[in-house]
Amino acid sequence: MSKTIRLHGMSTVAVTVLVSVLSGCSLGLDFDRSKIKKADADAGQVGDGGPIADAGPKKDAGKPMKDAAVDAATNDAGHDAAVTHDDAGDDAGADCTVASQCPGADTTCSMRTCLRGVCGVKHVANGTAVASQVAADCKKVVCDGSGHEKTVADTTDVPAQTDHDCQDAQCNGAGAITHVANNSDVPLTDNNQCTNDTCANGVPYPAKGDGMACSQNSGHFCLGTACVACAVASNCGTDTECSMHTCDASGACGLNLPNNVAIASQTPHDCKEVQCNGAGGNKSVNKDTDKPDDGNDCTDEVCTTGTPSHPNSTRGATCATGGNTKCDGNGTCVQCVLDAQCGAGLCVDDGCTAKGTLSAVSATPASLVAGATANLTLLFTTAGSWGKTGVLSVVFPSSYDVSHASLVSENVSGSLALGITGQQVTLTRSGGTTLPASTAVSVVLGGVRIPQVSGTTNAIALATQTSAAVDIDTGSAAGVMLTPSTISNASVVPASTAISATGVVTITGTTTNPWDRAGSIDLQFPSDFNVSGATLTSFMGSSGMFVLSVSGQIVTLTRQGDGTTTDSSTLTIVLDNIVNPNAAITTGSTVLTTRIGNGIAIDRGTAPGVDIM
Repeated sequence: MSKTIRLHGMSTVAVTVLVSVLSGCSLGLDFDRSKIKKADADAGQVGDGGPIADAGPKKDAGKPMKDAAVDAATNDAGHDAAVTHDDAGDDAGADCTVASQCPGADTTCSMRTCLRGVCGVKHVANGTAVASQVAADCKKVVCDGSGHEKTVADTTDVPAQTDHDCQDAQCNGAGAITHVANNSDVPLTDNNQCTNDTCANGVPYPAKGDGMACSQNSGHFCLGTACVACAVASNCGTDTECSMHTCDASGACGLNLPNNVAIASQTPHDCKEVQCNGAGGNKSVNKDTDKPDDGNDCTDEVCTTGTPSHPNSTRGATCATGGNTKCDGNGTCVQCVLDAQCGAGLCVDDGCTAKGTLSAVSATPASLVAGATANLTLLFTTAGSWGKTGVLSVVFPSSYDVSHASLVSENVSGSLALGITGQQVTLTRSGGTTLPASTAVSVVLGGVRIPQVSGTTNAIALATQTSAAVDIDTGSAAGVMLTPSTISNASVVPASTAISATGVVTITGTTTNPWDRAGSIDLQFPSDFNVSGATLTSFMGSSGMFVLSVSGQIVTLTRQGDGTTTDSSTLTIVLDNIVNPNAAITTGSTVLTTRIGNGIAIDRGTAPGVDIM
């Protein structure tokens, strides 16, 4: 703080004290040194030296003199009429007794002083705020230390805020008010469907976007911040070539309706032209110059009063389309209408095809168990064309029974009529289309009984034929491997279950398929039994004589051909001299197998083990 104080009549000690009291302030001292020296003499001091012998306090009119240091500390206090000095109170050279007697006037940053009769000026410290301020203007008025006011920036003098304006008022640090975006200071709703009640970079109520839906002011779409009929032409409806919507700058819909203008999409060669009718629709106008042309050599092109027609050329007429040479009478240029026009091949549905071999041929029963009656799937791929009135011939080996065959499904067009002659099944096509070469065909027959013995079946012959039963493609489906069918309810019951007992064992089981009168049955005992001395006591369920033989654990009973073929039946076989296991165990299973004369298995079953105790 810089202050200028005029001092008069103060001793050196008093000046020193005053300076100490005002420590921390920068003072401007303006005084008359001759008067201060005189005051020092009056106070008992000589010049600038120390105190004299009687320099103590004196009394004047019975009142104690104030210490000069106290006078200094109070600026001008102690120099009024109540304060006297024996030799200085009536100093004829004094300027003042109080500050108000000094010339000039006090200001907010400068005050008159009267110090021991000497007028001076005291400046308020630099940066001291004055009492009167303008609030919230980012400024502060302070003293400049030289008795004048100055304005400085004040970032704490925050300006007033306006709510919901998307901005914050701030001081910019240079004494000015600035505004910055505050997107969290959201505005109150403006009830406008085309604006958002939000802030966008400090701006309230940003537009939602052109084309957004709205329902105010009879509008439907937002354009800027207004709800209008349209933002783009497509908002007004769907355009056609004869009805085109518009949308002007104000958001109003319009309509453009051309007339007698041909549309882009035309049906060529139909003797007509489609034009706009001026009301948003179309009209058809005859145009005989738009001659019909179906690109077909086997039709005649005619246009009559706007109506095209294509009458067929006669069958056998010459044409030249795709390498074909003959018209079929139905408007198609084909390869042939007679077999003679195909050389060594056949004319199948007006197309020449060579005789060939079926590929990927198979005949797969749904069940591979001997004697099963089930669906059988025939697959093959044609080499040549198969006519729409052609025939599929399937010849089965004699081991199949096809007397009750039926058609379950097929993948050829039209329908197939099934016929059976002995071992041949025929399927005649009708109502379909020509199957071209390399067509994969699938036919499922039901009610087919496969061979009643296991092993690989014989092949099945297939052929596609003309309606006159002339072979087109031929092929053969390889045989399939069949497994034996079942001997059900098989059991092995020893007469005695004692350990090491020797005696009778009864074996039973019901066969599924017929048993050849020259066939055999194998009884394969587990290793727990000793069957080396087995003998046949009886055999029920099959006619004729049997011969018993033993090989290891297998006892075989072979029919001697003097009986008859035995259909499915329950067999009961009684063997003697069978030795039980020599320990208390549950034996293994016994396997029963019927076979034809050459040893191929027919049926097979498993009898569970028995408990030996």
